[in-house]
Amino acid sequence: MLLDLKSYANIRFGYGIGLAYPPVWLETLQISRGFENRLAPGMVIVLHAYLQLDHEDIGIIQGEIWALTTDGLQQLVGGGDLLLETV
Repeated sequence: MLLDLKSYANIRFGYGIGLAYPPVWLETLQISRGFENRLAPGMVIVLHAYLQLDHEDIGIIQGEIWALTTDGLQQLVGGGDLLLETV
C-alpha cells in the first residue's frame, strides 16, 4: 500500500540564511512546494531533504549549506562530495 504524502506530510527543500529587520525567529525564505521566489547570486541557502509527519508530530532533516554564485552553487558546509546541478 502506498502512502499519499500530499495529504499526510509537510515537505520543505530548504531555506535562506541571512539578516532581517525586524528580526524573525523562522527564516522568511522557505523553499518548499509552491515556491515562487527567484534565487540570485550572493544568496546563502540551506538545501536539505526534510519530511515532517503531521499525524505523528515528528520529522527528519538532512542538508548542507550552499552559496549561490554566478557560476552555480558552491558547497560551504556539508557531507562531502555531492554533485548538485542547477537548472
